[in-house]
Amino acid sequence: MRVKKIDVENKSSINLDDNMKNYKKTILSKLTEIAKRNREMGQRWPAQAYEKAIRSIREYDQPIYQAEDTHGLAGIGKGIYAKIRDIIENEKLSTIEKVTESNEYIALFMSIYGVNLETSQKWVDKGYTTIDQVVKNEELTQSQKLGIKYHADFQEKIPRLEIDMFRAHMELIKNCINKIAKLKLHFVIVGSYRRGKTESENIDMIIFEENDDIHKGGIIKLLHDYGLLIDDLDIGKNRYTGVMRFLGDFFARRIDIEWVKKRNVPYAVLYFTGSRNFYDMMKQKARERGWEITETGLFRKDGSDVMINETGSGKNNEITEIDVMSKLGIDMKYARAITRD
Repeated sequence: MRVKKIDVENKSSINLDDNMKNYKKTILSKLTEIAKRNREMGQRWPAQAYEKAIRSIREYDQPIYQAEDTHGLAGIGKGIYAKIRDIIENEKLSTIEKVTESNEYIALFMSIYGVNLETSQKWVDKGYTTIDQVVKNEELTQSQKLGIKYHADFQEKIPRLEIDMFRAHMELIKNCINKIAKLKLHFVIVGSYRRGKTESENIDMIIFEENDDIHKGGIIKLLHDYGLLIDDLDIGKNRYTGVMRFLGDFFARRIDIEWVKKRNVPYAVLYFTGSRNFYDMMKQKARERGWEITETGLFRKDGSDVMINETGSGKNNEITEIDVMSKLGIDMKYARAITRD
């Protein structure tokens, strides 16, 4: 394949031979179909993996002539890379024509917390078809062991009423912590619960303190002491993932806690409330203005804060999520979180 003409001053003027095909649209189409099939089958973990890869490819601003062009993109692991290579080499994807047993087992293994697509594919390649086979033959990480321990419970959806009860109990605990430690902690339950859904897959919660005086380890310990947390899945710098059980007879639930600085709260609330489609729309609105929105702020290309000198509509003129949406030109029909699906 040869480049006929290259203008290094203006890359847009590069002309390629006709046989040098850009497969980007084809790849997106095929992977979207697989993701849709998995969603229809209730295989949410594989679907999410494909959707992550799709978003990464869509945001990649270069043509894709060969599978190697997708190396290094977020969400492109061994399994998805192999499918991209298959698309380019054959301009079709055999796994689309029929849902194979392999897909079924990959979905089973990916439903375990701590197991990604690449690991699932590896286990399928070894001939495993049950979780018991994995437990017997594989050296598992601590997260994977806990994921298997609570696997059955994690497959159960959380009724809204249960999260309502958790929220009320959490409010009491927060008030006790604030009184004893002389803090001003706040929490917001986000995700599908905040969007008004009747069921959720897990509990997503943001915690912040008026003066950014958050003692993460101490709060986690207290939640264990109060009996809400029963196991720790992952403890990161700004995120905690654990297992909670509201009462003894209830299912074990996965809970994700995001530690947020007060000035970042409106952006974090927007990001973690979702939905994915709504947040993708926000990102597009930001790009149109030459900005970038993340869970920590709205930034110009030079990294400066777009809202730094803005007067917000919140208490003490603080920036609110509605202020951010307004700055981006988002229709105010989305002002209520329940409209954001």
